[in-house]
Amino acid sequence: MSQTQHHQLKIGDSIQIKRGLMTRISVLYAGMPNDRTFSLVVTRTAGHMGMAYNLYLPTSERHLDLAETPMTIHGVAPTTLQLAID
Repeated sequence: MSQTQHHQLKIGDSIQIKRGLMTRISVLYAGMPNDRTFSLVVTRTAGHMGMAYNLYLPTSERHLDLAETPMTIHGVAPTTLQLAID
């Protein structure tokens, strides 16, 4: 049974949420474009190739499932994001 990992990300900080033999998936906090929306950048790399995309989510969002990894958003501020990975 895995334990919950708590993270506090500042703008530009990233955490790795999934790792395979040659692949890695990370999430980066990109801030708040307005007072009701926050942005996450999801990056995926496989060897020397990679891709990234932005997710724009409402600040009321509390549960998220990225790359089969459940996350709980505990707090969103213009410069920080508090989340837990289950």
